[in-house]
Amino acid sequence: MERAYKLEFAGERAGSLYVSCCGLSKTEPLHSFGPAQKPYYLIHYILRGKGRFSLRNKEFQLSSGNGFLIPPEELSFYQADEKEPWTYIWVGFQGEMAERILQNIGLTVVNPVFCSDHSEELYQAVKDMMEHNTYGISNDLRRNGQLQVFLSVIADGVTTQEHGEVDRADHYVERAIAYIRSNYCNPIRVTDVADYVCVNRSYLYTLFKNALGMSPQQFLTNYRVHKAMELLRTTELPVESIALSCGYTDPLVFTKAFKHVKRISPSGYRKEVRTGEINKNQDYLKQIEGTLLLKGGTMMKEQLLAKFGEVFGSTEGAAVYFAPGRVNLIGEHTDYNGGHVFPCALTIGTYGVARVRNDNVLQFYSMNFEQLGVIGSRLEDLKPEKEADWTNYPKGVIWAFDKKGYPVTSGMDLLLYGNIPNGSGLSSSASVEVLTGFILRDFFGFDVTNQDLALIGQYSENNFNGVNCGIMDQFAIAMGKKDHAIFLDTADLSYTYAPIHLSGAKIVIACSNKKRGLGDSKYNERRSECEEALRRVQKVKKVENWGALTEAEFEEIKGAIGDEVLERRAKHAVYENQRTIKAVAALQNNDITLFGELMNASHVSLRDDYEVTGIELDTLVEEAWKVPGVIGSRMTGAGFGGCTISIVRDEAIEEFIKQVGEAYEKKIGYAADFYVVEIGDGPCKLK
Repeated sequence: MERAYKLEFAGERAGSLYVSCCGLSKTEPLHSFGPAQKPYYLIHYILRGKGRFSLRNKEFQLSSGNGFLIPPEELSFYQADEKEPWTYIWVGFQGEMAERILQNIGLTVVNPVFCSDHSEELYQAVKDMMEHNTYGISNDLRRNGQLQVFLSVIADGVTTQEHGEVDRADHYVERAIAYIRSNYCNPIRVTDVADYVCVNRSYLYTLFKNALGMSPQQFLTNYRVHKAMELLRTTELPVESIALSCGYTDPLVFTKAFKHVKRISPSGYRKEVRTGEINKNQDYLKQIEGTLLLKGGTMMKEQLLAKFGEVFGSTEGAAVYFAPGRVNLIGEHTDYNGGHVFPCALTIGTYGVARVRNDNVLQFYSMNFEQLGVIGSRLEDLKPEKEADWTNYPKGVIWAFDKKGYPVTSGMDLLLYGNIPNGSGLSSSASVEVLTGFILRDFFGFDVTNQDLALIGQYSENNFNGVNCGIMDQFAIAMGKKDHAIFLDTADLSYTYAPIHLSGAKIVIACSNKKRGLGDSKYNERRSECEEALRRVQKVKKVENWGALTEAEFEEIKGAIGDEVLERRAKHAVYENQRTIKAVAALQNNDITLFGELMNASHVSLRDDYEVTGIELDTLVEEAWKVPGVIGSRMTGAGFGGCTISIVRDEAIEEFIKQVGEAYEKKIGYAADFYVVEIGDGPCKLK
């Protein structure tokens, strides 16, 4: 038996969320209900006493402060304790928004139990529903308003059982995107978005990078720009009004942001649209929002396979793979000079879905460049082509396998998705190359090691794509090991794994958003300068490569170079190699301060002697040096744009992102992206 006060209501007027019933029950010992089901959602909250609740063969022992959800059409059972029978309130409700709201709170059929310390507020909400118990629009609205109060109290600080970290991360990103979509027309900033979803700014950066491969600032800017594109195409509003409609109070700032994203001014874009030179139907917003749930593990695999099936007709015979990106901690432009490097693989990278065909056709599709559609080729027609765009990288690897004596005998369908910022200097191209090689080995059983995959990838980039890169990028990706960097001697490919322990600090990447390609930068020129300097020295002394010299030995023979510029290039190669050796020793001795000082010195050398930084990278590094808690900062990668790497104390990360980001945008005119990275493993096949 139970003493219950309950009311039931007709909800036909109430809309997308409305009360079906509510009540208060003081039960007798061992009073039970069920097994039975209800046609609506039903939440019980225990005011006093104890009891047990069963749903889907799982039992929960509950007491005061606990609550439980019974979803509609789900068989459940609950029973009061024999010695301390419970007293509870309950609310039944339904409507098209009910399921979504409960999911956002974290209450599902899998996680139906919660805890809340706000018993008085919950009781008062139900009491008010019961007091407004007569028919009429006024009471309907009052009850449904109290239902929202009831649910908001549960959501405020609720702790659900078994509610996973990935689910919460998805929730934060979804809420942030919803906030941006509703408020892009206002002058909101990333800090406003972070405040709305109740996380700090640096954590929001990490969530967006993992989910979308871009920062919140980049997402906000892109969203505004593509909303502006719609207005430019479909209205006669002046540019100043469109800027204001998209959250920009300053038309000049709007024009800079638009040009950064589209490489054309707003007025120029409008003109080209009207002359038919720009595709009016690029659904960019759908593309970037559609990647929201692309994460590692089961969900990533399922969504990639679904996209593969959509593009190529079915998923039969398809498998899913991953290859990481990389960042070099120190040792820049030493890999083609016979020196040491110290890179590590990252947990961001390139995902691929592939299957073998029964003909010679190659079909490629990238979710990052969906506007390019499917790009085709054939095994007998492998040559670099400008119109082939990004597919020159997988084509080059297939070509290189054949040149190395491993002919690929069947075509394949390949879909890629990368969450490495394109052109960032984190080796998106090498990631694609290693991924392709890994897939080919899996498909055709080639007897090659991961180290061979790195060498074949380098060979393809040198000889198919015309970039005279060293071995570091492909090696770091193919040989990556979680929580370790690779101390690699590029002269003979001997290497050791070094554990990375940054107690109280993390690695933060800052992407300048100045894009550059290795082939059209001065990368090849720098390599040629080092080779010419070496040839001049070899006329007077036997030197195999610049990595073979100490600083003192270089100072003794530098006069033989006979050219001030070439001398500075060679000096960097020698001194950077020695810095790398010292930096690894510093880490082994837990001297993180010395490691940071060597990082700083590396950047100075890259700026002054090797001249590969530029105003964007210099600004990021020099502003980083001003922030207390920054242990060291330097450019990473080939330079001429791309990224910086900083080691930052945990407590300083948020201020680092804010201070450096604001200074960079003020000086350069557009935003940089920041994200905290983790060190991951090499390529793999997703199970």
